[in-house]
Amino acid sequence: NPTTLPTTAPSMYPTCSPTTKPLINGDFEADSVTGWKYMVPTGWNLVNVYCAIVSSTDTSWGGGAVPSGKYFGVIQRKYNIWPQYLYQVITIPAQVSVSIVLYARSRPFYPIVAMSVQLGSLSVVQTLTQSWSLYTLDFNPTYSTSKNVNITVQLYPTATCNPIDPSTDECSIQIDKVTLLTRSASQTPSTAPTSSPNPTTL
Repeated sequence: NPTTLPTTAPSMYPTCSPTTKPLINGDFEADSVTGWKYMVPTGWNLVNVYCAIVSSTDTSWGGGAVPSGKYFGVIQRKYNIWPQYLYQVITIPAQVSVSIVLYARSRPFYPIVAMSVQLGSLSVVQTLTQSWSLYTLDFNPTYSTSKNVNITVQLYPTATCNPIDPSTDECSIQIDKVTLLTRSASQTPSTAPTSSPNPTTL
């Protein structure tokens, strides 16, 4: 009786699905507003920046359907102050790689902007468009023990959004459904971020 061989060779690597780590109010649904309102979103902290919660039915910030729920967050530039960011603190387990996933766009009909998303001292800079897009930004911190770090979404200075140029006063980032994915450090992301040339001390 000949032995029947498997038609597909078994993988030498175990299958491991990423784990979603909740952020507090990452979808900006915790604060109910009519239209829009400048405020500090529940679970987040502000540094040198205006932040607004905007309803999906409001058209003054560009309109259009939001990626998730009824509201989204806005990070709007303050003149002549830098850096400008929204952040919260989360515990990262030891020996994991991390992906920060979020929807973002530059405010329609206003200057195109870029955002810097940071995990501790690591950062990824992403130029935005004026349409909602899903961004997956990969990090590989490889902490030897679990660590509390800042997750930061920062308005990044560009030629069209300069903190010391009053003509670029209306630039802003619009974000929604910010989530965190972790996986074992052996599943290294395909693109590793570089350390920020001038990392922000948070």
